[in-house]
Order: sequence, then C-alpha cells, then structure tokens
Amino acid sequence: MKRALAALLALLFACLEFWTSDKPGQAPGISAAPSEDLVRVYGELRSLQVGEQSAVTENVVWKRDAGTFTFREGRLTFAAPVAGRVLAAVFEGQGTFTLNPPTPIDQHQIARYAKSPKLEDNFREAVFFFTDQSWDELQKLVHVQPGGASASAGKFLASAERKYQENFNEWWENRSVYCCPASAATRK
Repeated sequence: MKRALAALLALLFACLEFWTSDKPGQAPGISAAPSEDLVRVYGELRSLQVGEQSAVTENVVWKRDAGTFTFREGRLTFAAPVAGRVLAAVFEGQGTFTLNPPTPIDQHQIARYAKSPKLEDNFREAVFFFTDQSWDELQKLVHVQPGGASASAGKFLASAERKYQENFNEWWENRSVYCCPASAATRK
C-alpha cells in the first residue's frame, strides 16, 4: 500500500510539473504549489468525474501510433478537468479498433493470434486515460459541446478507474521486473 501511494504521489508530482511548466504566466513549477492544492489535485486524480462536455461521433478516426480507433457512431463524454486538463474520455456507441503493426516481424506476431497481419476488433464502450495531447487532438476531430453526459458514462469511468487502481500494484511489479530485472530479483 505504501509503495502504491508513493508511486501515485510521484505520478502526481510529475503531472503537476508538466501542467505548470508548459503554460506561460503560471507558477514556476511544483515547488511553488501550496500543499493544499497538491492534496486537492491528488484527490481529483483519484476520483475522476464525468464533466460537462461531450461530442457526438460519426465516423471519427483517431490514430494513436500503430492503433486506430474509429468511432462509427456514438458519443464521447469527457472527464471534468483536473488542474485545468482533461485526462479521460468515455466512448459509448459503435467503434472499431485496428492495430496495424509497422514492421513485418510485428505483423507476423499478430498473425499468429489474429490470423491476419493486423488486428481488428469492434467495441461498444471504451474508457481512455491520457496525459499527453490526446484532449487537444480529440477537440480537433469532434465538435465538443456542453451537456450530453449520460449516467452510464460516469459508471464506466468509475469502473475503469477502480480497476486501474486495484491492479496498479500488479502492473507496477510487472513493469519493474521488465525494466530492471536485476533489482527486481534482489527484492524477492
């Protein structure tokens, strides 16, 4: 539990540093932020809420590296901003995810499981968490407007966040073994 809390605090500090450093005219960084603000932002990060903005989607294509999300029809509902930044979106409707690996080796590996050099799957719901420029990209692809959030979007967001929090330690352990096998082996 202490390791998870320490990791979440490290993430919070990294996010806050990122948020304050790229906006001219704001505080010079995390060191200048009052502790009350840090605690408030940490609480908001731990319990994201559906915000007041959403967008109807119709054949919207959002590329993320080798993956492509096509929102054929439905609605994207965005989380309420935390420290001025939108960090999540919930999609409800009909969508397709396509993974088109860039190299022949990756295509061969995907073909072993998907029986095709690319993977394609349909979905009806999806929750996206992001700290990069995804919010800016999505705003360019859809017409974001106030209202339209559904109760189910809030449930999907809460469920996905809860699942992420419950599996954080497992993810963290797997990641530390992958990144640093020698140090992970000595801890056990």
